[in-house]
Amino acid sequence: MLKRLRVAPLHLKLLGGFALVLAFSAAQSGLACWTTLTRKIESDAAVVRTEQVLHLESETQTALLKMEAAYQGFLFLGDEALLGQYTADAQLYSADLAALEQLTAEDPAQVARWRDLGQRQAVWQQQVVDQGVTARRAASVQIGPNTEAIRASAQRGVALQYVPQMQLILDSAIHLEQDLLTQRLHVNRALSDQLTTVLLGGIVLRLGVGAIVAIWFSRRLASALHQVSAAAEEHEISERRYRQMFENNEAVKLLVDPNGGIIVDANAAACTFYGYPPKGLVG
Repeated sequence: MLKRLRVAPLHLKLLGGFALVLAFSAAQSGLACWTTLTRKIESDAAVVRTEQVLHLESETQTALLKMEAAYQGFLFLGDEALLGQYTADAQLYSADLAALEQLTAEDPAQVARWRDLGQRQAVWQQQVVDQGVTARRAASVQIGPNTEAIRASAQRGVALQYVPQMQLILDSAIHLEQDLLTQRLHVNRALSDQLTTVLLGGIVLRLGVGAIVAIWFSRRLASALHQVSAAAEEHEISERRYRQMFENNEAVKLLVDPNGGIIVDANAAACTFYGYPPKGLVG
């Protein structure tokens, strides 16, 4: 292989070296681009996941507030439709917590937070809502002392024990997730800038290397052409000198092959002397 490379024409050697250098620079640039692009994709996924968590946390908080409003409305109005709304919001609340737990399964602290919220809602349901609903249904439609006592007790349960605490937990979770989203967006923008720099840098690198190699290629080729031209010129000078010394010489001159004794060339003086044309003597 090396022997073939040594005897290869100069232009093939130069082209091969040019291609090798460009391939190396392209591979180096491609590796840097691939690494940065992989990190950018991971960062994009993290941003999307954080936005999903924030959206679900907001939906969970909204469902909790609607649950509280529907329960309070039922205590004041005794409208069973409000209980239906409460049940629908409670199901949405539980579904959002389950989705949050699945989405943040890699973070034990967040999983514990969603489970704690689910347990708090279950306790509130048992100790406040179920008892308040039962008492409100049993009370008279007309507002009386017993009805007012039921409402006051249920409201204290809502105001002091359960819902505000759950809202506070959700507010804290939303605040932490917003800070995390800000950080990840910052990292994502930095990676976008880095990816752009790597792409442009790769193009500039390949153009620079290509220009350097092209200059080197052209110089080597020019040097080779100069050597060929010098050799051709030297051969021409030698040929003229031969013509002057042999063909134009007045002395009889024959060029004879020593191996076979065959006349290879004869000057004009020899042709005149022997009385043969050049073609008659040669050979």
